[in-house]
Amino acid sequence: MSYRTSPSRTFQLRLANGRLLHLAPVIAGRVRGVDADGDVLVCDEDIKRADGTERLVPLTPCCHATGKGVSYSETNVACRHCCQDVDHKYGTDGHLAVGLAATVASVSVERQPGEVLTFSATATDGPTSLALAGSSGSTNELRERLRAATANSGLPVIHRSITVRVDPHRKLPSVTSAAIAVAAIAVAAGISTRRITNTAVIGDVSLDGGLRATGDICAAVRAARAHGISRVIVPATCLEDIVELDDLEVLGAHRLAEIAEWLRGDDNALHNLTSDKANSPTRSVSDQE
Repeated sequence: MSYRTSPSRTFQLRLANGRLLHLAPVIAGRVRGVDADGDVLVCDEDIKRADGTERLVPLTPCCHATGKGVSYSETNVACRHCCQDVDHKYGTDGHLAVGLAATVASVSVERQPGEVLTFSATATDGPTSLALAGSSGSTNELRERLRAATANSGLPVIHRSITVRVDPHRKLPSVTSAAIAVAAIAVAAGISTRRITNTAVIGDVSLDGGLRATGDICAAVRAARAHGISRVIVPATCLEDIVELDDLEVLGAHRLAEIAEWLRGDDNALHNLTSDKANSPTRSVSDQE
């Protein structure tokens, strides 16, 4: 998902189908996608259904505002901003046709000298499900583990039908499962991934939503730097084994929920390699190599 501010102080949000939405900052954080008519859908912050799902509301095409019930309108609904008559649909629940896309990168060292894999997640209304597309080989065990990890992550459960696509097509190593989980959680919960640009999430996820080391995490971190990635997020338990590298920020997380909080803007949600090693002798890149 592309998320940036334009000179007119509106946000640009990129949908899964490539369309750009230009929206006011007060609305942008609540956008979930568009309906079949192309109208923007936002979550109603005042209503949470008993099953944990959000109520989605279509915004009026005239002002990108919600509708309100009025007696003077022929449809009994008017735009909350300009008060002109709008179709009755703007006073009812919306139905998501295309969701926002969340893209998260990871690094695999199964192919030397290592390669960057990207995972793009999209969400639509429908039965709760998680599908992996573009992966060779069986993904049944991985999908079940990811479902358990996201459900037990401590984050609010939001029922969506989620598809995560891998690029390039590969058999997925376990070191990339944390990146898949972060993409799925972000798109399901409507969390912007703008902070994770040029960042790789490296590590495996456990059934309880924790991050754990698998394979050679240090080699994956070095490969990320070689590919020009400027930041990596790894299992926090690996920080003491990672050597500080020039032009690479290394952050650690114990759980998926910590990454979600960091994505929302909490700079203290993740552990910092430099801070954790402030009292330790500094090792150079040449020492590692």
